Amino acid sequence: MVPLPGPEQREFIIKKTLGKDLHYKLSKSEMKELIELTDGYSASDINNLVNIPPVTFSHFKEALANVKPSYTKNSLKKLTEWDDTFGSKMNVQKLSFQKSQEQVCEQNTDNVKEKENKNERSPVQKQENKSFWGSLFS
Repeated sequence: MVPLPGPEQREFIIKKTLGKDLHYKLSKSEMKELIELTDGYSASDINNLVNIPPVTFSHFKEALANVKPSYTKNSLKKLTEWDDTFGSKMNVQKLSFQKSQEQVCEQNTDNVKEKENKNERSPVQKQENKSFWGSLFS
């Protein structure tokens, strides 16, 4: 199970997504509060939040009322209990968020290379001639 992003990872996701749009300006205190308010949000949840087109911090706070985290504390506890019993024994929490993402990318790249060596390509790769993960990080 890949854990939810911590404060540093949430800040990275917010800044990375907002970096595409030059008219967003958040003060350090606003960024800190936004990071705290997004505790329990997945990377996808944060992406959805940031892609709502607010222009000021007050708009972000308003958007937080509409974009809720995917997991409640209780559901996350149940999911963690299930993962402890039935999930992979790889300790993902010891890995940094970016390191675990790099490992996923590396594994996917290895799988794509293996398929290419066998001339087995997915329909998407036939069209774009590149891997899905590679297109995300290029």
